This record gives sequence, structure tokens and C-alpha cells, in this order.
Amino acid sequence: MLREELPARATSYEHRGSAPRAFGVSSVYAPVPGEVEHVHRDVFAAADPVHVRDPVLLVLDEPFSGLDPIATETMADILREETARGKAVVFSSHQLDLVEDICEDVAIINAGNIVVEGNVRRLKDAAPIRHLELELDGDTGDLLDGLDGVRQVQSNGDGQTAIVDASTDIRGLLVRAQEAGRVRHFAYTTPSLTDLFREAVR
Repeated sequence: MLREELPARATSYEHRGSAPRAFGVSSVYAPVPGEVEHVHRDVFAAADPVHVRDPVLLVLDEPFSGLDPIATETMADILREETARGKAVVFSSHQLDLVEDICEDVAIINAGNIVVEGNVRRLKDAAPIRHLELELDGDTGDLLDGLDGVRQVQSNGDGQTAIVDASTDIRGLLVRAQEAGRVRHFAYTTPSLTDLFREAVR
């Protein structure tokens, strides 16, 4: 944050830790309450206990909320560095793509109850569903209509995304897709954490 961008009544003090510098800030400014965006408060609130008090356990509430992509990447790097140093990191988040990328273990909570918990990779591998993506040069039409075990379908332009049973045989689908037109994209993968969340809280 540049000094000229601060409210007139802002004051400054030197931060004792190194984390703000990781976000491209060498000094932290303390304006009258409410005059700074929550983004900056969240960044420094998360960074301060990491590099000032050196705790064994970090418990953070929505540490990525409101951060731009660069700050998000920096925050993720800080958390990875802390775990590499042997620290335990626990945080809540609704940004499940980030959770999937960063975390080893997760717990999905619905209505105050844990409905799914465990190692992210093992949860994805053991899930009863799979994530399917199909994109053609042209309309995918009703290609998925004859496929057994389809739980959910979303269409976007020339492509479709579906959640199917893990037991579904998709080999015939690929053959029909190749007959219908040039296949630009075809993916069959374990479900994302977002897919698991949707299934768990339905």
C-alpha cells in the first residue's frame, strides 16, 4: 500500500515480522478503524502470528478471503512454508479449489456436523463418482443421454460437464463422440473437492 493512498489520519509503524514484505509491503499503516479494506487487515492478521510469535499451531478463518490472485499465491506459499517447518495449519475456507491444492486432509461440515473427512487424495480416489468433461467441434447434443449412472450434467457452449457413477463404462461414449465430430477435449478424472462437497451436502 502506498503512503499517498492512505487516509489523511493514517499513522504508520514498522512491522516486527517479515510476512508483510512477502506481500510487497515494507510498512503497515494503522488508520482510523473502518478506513482500510478488509483485504489488508486479513493479510496482516494472518501474517502477524506466523512470523512474530512463531506458534506451533496456526488456526485461520478464511485466510484467502478478498485476496487478489498474487496475494492468494503468496499466502498459500507462506502456509506451505510453515508446514514444511513442522507447524500444523488448520483453516476454514469456502474456496475449495485452493483447499484441494494446499491441504493434505479436509473435513466438510454441513449444518454443524462433519459429513466427510480424511486425506484429500484418498477421498477423491475412493469417491463413488467421477468427473467427466466433453467438448466437440459442434453440438454435443444428446451424447450423454444413453450413458448409465449420470448424476448431473452441465452444458456450456460446445461442451458438457457431468458427474457420473465411478462404475460407469465410458468407452462407448468416447466412440460416439468421435463419430459425432472432432473431439477437442475429453477428460475422465476423480472428482474435485467441489464435486465431493456438492454430493455430501445434498
